Amino acid sequence: MAVSKSYGARATFNMIGFYLGWWAAAWGASHSFAWIGPVVSVVLVGIHLRLTTDRKAEGIFILSMGLVGFLVETLAIQFGLFQLSSLERLAPLWIVSMWILFALTFEGMLALTMKPILLVLGAAVGGPISYYAGEKMGLITYARPLALSIVLHALLWSALVPLLIWLRRRIYLRF
Repeated sequence: MAVSKSYGARATFNMIGFYLGWWAAAWGASHSFAWIGPVVSVVLVGIHLRLTTDRKAEGIFILSMGLVGFLVETLAIQFGLFQLSSLERLAPLWIVSMWILFALTFEGMLALTMKPILLVLGAAVGGPISYYAGEKMGLITYARPLALSIVLHALLWSALVPLLIWLRRRIYLRF
């Protein structure tokens, strides 16, 4: 996981790409164009893989994040943390595409591994904010009481992000 001179440019591109892709997926899903998010994700992942220094490990991590995202979102729906406006019981592709885009930001988060409290706090705040924005867009509805659902989601994200960083490291060590 060596850091090259273009690290800052890649991290910036990936963060901007994540936000653009998140909005494309959310807007598309809320306007009956659920395919937009996955298409934007494919384009951004292609650019990301072209710019990355270790395509094989990064590609495996991105695919792993898609699988993890599908499982986490499906379980959250099944356990009633939130429901989708479409009443689907499995995580749809537009949500999985958000997870795939989220994978692109992990290189930029590596610096936060030296300050784990900031990493956990960022995950606890950032995760639920994204879903709350999705609720405001009419994509999901958190279970009520809302405050309890957000706290549970914050706890989930604060545990999940360090585990995902661990997963990325394991993949990079292996491949």
